[in-house]
Amino acid sequence: MADTTFAVQSQFELSVTGGYQLSDWDRALLSAIGTLVGYGEFLPEVTALLDATDAACQRTIDALVEEGTKRPAISEVVSAVMVGSGDRSDAAAHIISEEVRPARYCFRSRTSGYEPRISLEALAGLVDAATTRSYARLLMLCELLQQTEDLEAVPLAVRVLQLCWDSRAYHLRLEAPMMPQSFAAASSPSMNARTT
Repeated sequence: MADTTFAVQSQFELSVTGGYQLSDWDRALLSAIGTLVGYGEFLPEVTALLDATDAACQRTIDALVEEGTKRPAISEVVSAVMVGSGDRSDAAAHIISEEVRPARYCFRSRTSGYEPRISLEALAGLVDAATTRSYARLLMLCELLQQTEDLEAVPLAVRVLQLCWDSRAYHLRLEAPMMPQSFAAASSPSMNARTT
């Protein structure tokens, strides 16, 4: 990622230049890693990749400014890289994030034998290291916090919501308000009665 820059054609289109070119095998491996992130696996490696992706996004903007091109908003660049890259993305962070997302819709966890997929301590560590410029990390945290039913994670979600809002990144401001829904579902007596 240190040599990677993104050529952003629109908020939903980009191409990757420099760095390592992903093969189909790489994409499959990244997808598997993304699935395991929801269980707390590979967190140091994945967060390092996400932070490096944010740095590459900033380099992309700096390169455009140096060329005399109109400066795009960081939100536009990160959105193209992390959200709108399509099914066959060349951004490793996007491939991982796409696999973290589907676990949110797994309702098997809402049973009396529920055990959290990712520990509160792991989530707290991710939140503690986040800033308003940790766009990719914040996007992943929104996904992971939507998958927990541990009400002790509510303060973490509040912190992430504030960071997302303060980031001024459009896609984060859309995603973050969805987090409280999972906690509302977990604390609702009618929901708990239906799932036991």
